[in-house]
Amino acid sequence: MADAVKLTFPVSMWVGRTTANVLILAGGLSMLLPFFWMFITSFKGSFQAMKVPFEWIPEPFVWTNYLDGLQRHFVQGFALTGFHGT
Repeated sequence: MADAVKLTFPVSMWVGRTTANVLILAGGLSMLLPFFWMFITSFKGSFQAMKVPFEWIPEPFVWTNYLDGLQRHFVQGFALTGFHGT
């Protein structure tokens, strides 16, 4: 029976790949952080969003921000379509 061939990588190659992967992961997380911050802030009231020690978890969650935005969007869209729709 033939002996299995054992592939070994030099330590410098392993360290280089690990460093590259860690840097790519850190870069990706730093690119996602503003989107996460924006999403979390959308559930806060106006005073709570500007609070100086930033709180990651809003207390309480303000769901009406989305309702107000949707209502404003539909009203403005309807008004524009009504005025320009002929």
